[in-house]
Amino acid sequence: MRILESPEAISTAQKEFERSVLALAQETIAVVIGFPSGDTPATVHWIPALGIWAYFGEPPREKSPGERYWTVFGVGMPSGLVPIACEINSPKGGINRQAAGAFALGEGGSVHLVHRGIFTAGGRVDYEYTRFRFRWKWIDVSDGDKTSRVMPIAELHSPSLGSSLSDFVMEVARFKEAARDRPRKKKR
Repeated sequence: MRILESPEAISTAQKEFERSVLALAQETIAVVIGFPSGDTPATVHWIPALGIWAYFGEPPREKSPGERYWTVFGVGMPSGLVPIACEINSPKGGINRQAAGAFALGEGGSVHLVHRGIFTAGGRVDYEYTRFRFRWKWIDVSDGDKTSRVMPIAELHSPSLGSSLSDFVMEVARFKEAARDRPRKKKR
């Protein structure tokens, strides 16, 4: 697989991802999405069959200058102030290895949603810690001028997109809860 770089290809993939997830939603609910640097009012999409909610939009200014899509998920029925369980934010163009999400072109032209293993839980989680404790498959992909290891979540046109996405979000929630108590490396 190869990470998509073209703004047009990424935009098309993002729209397809959003369309596929929103087709699974049963209702929209007004909430406030909370994150470490603040919160923002939003209307999220509740998917009771999967036990998750989804939000697609632009990141608040305090989260990002806007060079990526803001695609966030939470666990359980949303109400009031809701925490983010998982972000799968792809860049709007080019290669951005600091954005957790990306789209990758597979064999036969299939487009896949992937995650780079970037998480925060009481601070940024060390990549090595993630690689050995996050229960998900990792694969090598062509990533611009190098090869990177990513976690494939699902093919965008797969009938199992919803269940794979839910499984991933639930694993992120489990992992981040455990990672909050991880030993921290001392800064030099």
